[in-house]
Amino acid sequence: FFKPGAGPQACTACPRFAYSPFGSTSPLACACPAGSSGPPGATACVFCAAGTYKSFAGDLVCVPCPGHMTSPAGATAEAQCECTPGFTYNSDAEDLKGRRLLALGVCEACLQGFFKPGAG
Repeated sequence: FFKPGAGPQACTACPRFAYSPFGSTSPLACACPAGSSGPPGATACVFCAAGTYKSFAGDLVCVPCPGHMTSPAGATAEAQCECTPGFTYNSDAEDLKGRRLLALGVCEACLQGFFKPGAG
């Protein structure tokens, strides 16, 4: 809700799914929550598409999941990204210099003779 001026008029609601801090005086204070995006002033909030996520509220855009990963629509964290079919998670992955990539791991293609039909 927001109220731009003084007087007895009621506060105006932000658009559907958007919210604003207490004491807001402008529609520009309306923001889309994590997992959705919209223009500044949140005239409309749309859930992040599958394969993307947004961790913070505001007018930021949804971020794509890392390579060969997908997420459900409306994802709010990179942790919701999973390997796509045909790829499997490898937490022991190494970079080109042989250093372990401990933070995220990577999705690698299934080895020859193996398959994975679903995400995860």
